Amino acid sequence: MGKASLAFGIIILFVGVLICSASNSSKENPGEIPVGIQNGWETSGYFDERNELLVWFTAPKKDMVPDGWQVVVVDIFDPNGGKTRFVVSFKNGVFDHINVSSYDGGLIVSEPPTGVGGLTQCSGNYTACIDPEANPLASLYYPQGPPKLELLKLVVEKEYPYRSFLPVGIVLIVVGISLSIWSRRSLKRKRRRREKKL
Repeated sequence: MGKASLAFGIIILFVGVLICSASNSSKENPGEIPVGIQNGWETSGYFDERNELLVWFTAPKKDMVPDGWQVVVVDIFDPNGGKTRFVVSFKNGVFDHINVSSYDGGLIVSEPPTGVGGLTQCSGNYTACIDPEANPLASLYYPQGPPKLELLKLVVEKEYPYRSFLPVGIVLIVVGISLSIWSRRSLKRKRRRREKKL
């Protein structure tokens, strides 16, 4: 009985440790938080240093250009007045590719760019605008201005989906340790009794 309960206590302790470690595993959920308010052809919002900034806008209508290619020029101005210009190409209203045509250091942009935006270099208001003067056809794509132009802050939230199992793991650890100590002591008592009989 003593050896079996000692083994059982160690197994319960081991299961408790596994449950506790599993309850601390996290899952990262990327998300977007809208920042700022659209004002015609531009939108502006506050970002802290090292925030991930993304500009989202409605794709141009595909029936406005005979050859099917549309180009939208998006400028992002940092708090210090630096400008990063993105040239976004669409084929028949579907995103095709992005180029960075000018860069003043306000954003850290991935190479090649994966979206219109980047990592902010300083805290302050950032402004994104679709420049109709840089591309005269922009007013043809968006006769009343872009229907949607948003500044988004990309965030990664950590979620602990198994956190509720932590108390179960702690209880199992305590029970496993208690049972192991009790079993060990009872085994020692049995040995002493046998030694006294001899």
